[in-house]
Amino acid sequence: MTARQNTIIKILDRLNGATSKLHLVKLAFLLSKEAAEPPRSAIYEFVPYKYGPYSFTLYYDLGHLDQAGLIRTTTTDVRLVGPPKDQPRDLAFGFSAEIDRLLDRYSGMPVSNLVADVYRRYPWYTAKSDDLSKRAVKLPQAPIAIYKVGYEDVMVDGLMNRLLKPGVERLIDVRCNPVARRFGFHKSTLQRVCTALGLEYVHIPDLGVPSDRRQELGDENSYTKLFDWYESELDKSKHSAVAQAITLIKSKPSALMCREADPACCHRSRLAKHIGNLTGLPIVELTSDKAHTVPVH
Repeated sequence: MTARQNTIIKILDRLNGATSKLHLVKLAFLLSKEAAEPPRSAIYEFVPYKYGPYSFTLYYDLGHLDQAGLIRTTTTDVRLVGPPKDQPRDLAFGFSAEIDRLLDRYSGMPVSNLVADVYRRYPWYTAKSDDLSKRAVKLPQAPIAIYKVGYEDVMVDGLMNRLLKPGVERLIDVRCNPVARRFGFHKSTLQRVCTALGLEYVHIPDLGVPSDRRQELGDENSYTKLFDWYESELDKSKHSAVAQAITLIKSKPSALMCREADPACCHRSRLAKHIGNLTGLPIVELTSDKAHTVPVH
């Protein structure tokens, strides 16, 4: 059981073993925002959705815990079944105390009041509320540029937030093989999450780097050789794929996505530079807190 799943179990245990999914999500959200120095492995990331802050990863974990027989879920509720068959590792003492502190503050609040309080204090997460009267902010629309983003250091919910905050409307997946062990980054799941949030998803496999070319990457020199090869291929054999990407980028705010958190270790930077040279558009790297404009040379 992961640390995040263990957090769910602890919250449910403190709530006498049962609560609504809406209540659980809002408490997990507040924990992510208000706990003092929480371990990243034990908290969830959130994105604006139909009922305020939402975590696709949290709902995935609820399904996993249900299948494991640790909880039982219905459409609206979740109930703790019993102690885990295999004892999970304890949460770090300091964070466990933070969970207790947060629940002492919020668990007795009626759910409707808790939701209203979250909407009031965290207005960004109302941006996609089904109730239009509760939308306190409007989603921005990004100017046309060459946006790029990596997902290595975030959950799928954090990735979606990186796109929505500046107003990106389309995700262009430039992985050769769009598969991943972590939830949310396999092509079919990523496309489903994008669609749920009103984002377009496009996969251009010809703009990826074949896995056999990545087998012996290690030092800076090996990355440089790989990306030099990749950049030469953009000129030699990938004209059609590059043209497709340019058409998409010019038509609406779009982000080139691959795995690596460090853009210097990812081919998306060479691709963006190549497209920038052809179009004159600015290059913008999307990070967790802000977008960084990269000069075109």
